[in-house]
Amino acid sequence: MGRKEKATLLLQDVAIEEAGAEGMAVAHVDGKVLFVPFVVPGDVVDVQVVRNKKNYMEGRLTALKRPSPWRVEKQCPHCGVCGGCKW
Repeated sequence: MGRKEKATLLLQDVAIEEAGAEGMAVAHVDGKVLFVPFVVPGDVVDVQVVRNKKNYMEGRLTALKRPSPWRVEKQCPHCGVCGGCKW
């Protein structure tokens, strides 16, 4: 007998507010703090919640609806592969 699968929550049109620690960006949704990697402040995104705790949530980017004016093209050809930089 396997584990029960939890229904995943999909949040749409989330406005990313500020940069957080360890490469995560921060938004506030329904009174909780939401941490999302690979986004920058000013982005409007759709997020799938992967961890939902009492005071915070962690999510994964599913769609970039409106990019931030602070978003720039990657400069390193190893971006996302080596794990050396978070932003």
